[in-house]
Amino acid sequence: MIDRIIFYSLILMWALTSQTAFSKCEILSEKTLRSYIASSAKTYDVDENLLIAIAKVESNFNNCITSPKGASGVMQLMPETALEVGVDDVFNAKQNIDGGAQYLLKMINRFKRPQLYLAAYNAGPNAVKNKRYIPNYRETKEYIRKVLKEYQKESRIEDSFKAIENLTEDEY
Repeated sequence: MIDRIIFYSLILMWALTSQTAFSKCEILSEKTLRSYIASSAKTYDVDENLLIAIAKVESNFNNCITSPKGASGVMQLMPETALEVGVDDVFNAKQNIDGGAQYLLKMINRFKRPQLYLAAYNAGPNAVKNKRYIPNYRETKEYIRKVLKEYQKESRIEDSFKAIENLTEDEY
């Protein structure tokens, strides 16, 4: 019971801090955000083009945005996820992108297959049951399709199956 109280107190503190940060949020250029993404991709050893695709689909490179569900920043981190990956200010683009890259790496290591780790990034790891299938959520299925399409564009790969192959090359 006490753990829950502490957890929800931390969420509340984070939300209040983020709202204050939002009022001071400076929208950064896509070029600046791409440079942060390149740095995070190297730090966490994740595919830079995949991070770019996720940022494009999640926020359209808007570091000051919050979704109706409460996800914030470039990589659209939920409050619990931001706490999990050590992000203090979701509207600090560098922190948000680092947190998104770190979280993506966790999902990659846990689920291995691109469709599954993208589903987990979008819907949460608990929604991707038994590491076997994509949850039957229209939003998540559409999300995976959009991310793979953006990844394909960023990677300049003509065939979508080759784009998926490219993501799984080093995983097996």
